[in-house]
Amino acid sequence: MTNAARGYLGTRAAFVTNNPPPTRKVLTGGAAAITDSDKTALLAAGASATTTHGGYSSASTTCMIVSGSGNNFSADVIVEETTRLYFDGVAQASDGTYTEYIATHEMAFIFAMGSWNVTSSTYLPADAYSFPITQFESAYASNMPQLVAAGLTGEDPDDPSDASLMPVYATQGYPSTQELIAKGTAGALVPAGIATDSLNLSYSAMASYCHSWWYRFNPSYPRFSEDCTNFISQALYYGGWPERHSGVWPLNRKYTSNWWCDGAGGFGATSYTWGGSNNLKNFMIYSGRVRWLGSIWSLGLGDCLAYDYDRNHAVDHWQMCTGHRNGKPLMSQHSGNTRKNAYYNKPLSEILSSSSRNRNSWFAAART
Repeated sequence: MTNAARGYLGTRAAFVTNNPPPTRKVLTGGAAAITDSDKTALLAAGASATTTHGGYSSASTTCMIVSGSGNNFSADVIVEETTRLYFDGVAQASDGTYTEYIATHEMAFIFAMGSWNVTSSTYLPADAYSFPITQFESAYASNMPQLVAAGLTGEDPDDPSDASLMPVYATQGYPSTQELIAKGTAGALVPAGIATDSLNLSYSAMASYCHSWWYRFNPSYPRFSEDCTNFISQALYYGGWPERHSGVWPLNRKYTSNWWCDGAGGFGATSYTWGGSNNLKNFMIYSGRVRWLGSIWSLGLGDCLAYDYDRNHAVDHWQMCTGHRNGKPLMSQHSGNTRKNAYYNKPLSEILSSSSRNRNSWFAAART
């Protein structure tokens, strides 16, 4: 079954490269389950990738059966796919050479003529805001998760940092790379009287941390059910951001001026600013550690991108820029169950094209 799953999912990935299988070829084994309509859609996705960032030269897929049930003749299983897509014609030494994602599928098999064959496959989106390039939004629109309040439970509603200070931007069409239209002030927003930090940073160390941990949890840190901000804080710390401590626990967890993590302990092991998406934005403003960029396309190595999905001036999600493809940002993230919704070096242009919710978000691009 593992081989049949890899045949199906690997062939899907091959169809989005610049060297797809011949469309007239009769597919066998697991790949035979790919419908003609899916082939057309996959080829279109590959063509879009070529237009927006140069596309992919080849794909490599591995599969692992996570769970399931069945007998000698049929089975229904959960399959975890890991696919690496290699960028075509990498022109610069600083460019990433590949993007990689993990996706989970519910697959049905039958045993016939001496082998297992895929009869159906359903992508199980842990976060339907950003799909792998081999999956399509229309089939999963009804599975869009409901947004929850940004930040950790218990966020102080009287926090003095004003959310309106965050510069946010709305996309003006896609795939245009024009400057985004500002909804706030795109300057260095540090309230008067707040001391700023002078830092000695390694942006390559931030990107290296993401490369090492994008697909798994670091046991040295707490594990959150919504892990995007925790992951970004770890990368920032690894790249040189020092912790900030003041006050007495547990009240000091709420202080916007604090940013800390006390190891892999349970509840209370971090400040709200370490693990809460909107809280981290507030700390960035009050510490003066970031400069807000005028365009998401200006993100550099180690810079962070905030998503405000429902346009209420509260951050819902964070990603980090871990490379560039033809001068455009490549993004990495954790979110929710990492093994179901993680990716590394995904082109920002592809993130926007994969989901209307992404395209319609407000953004804040932070130069770290």
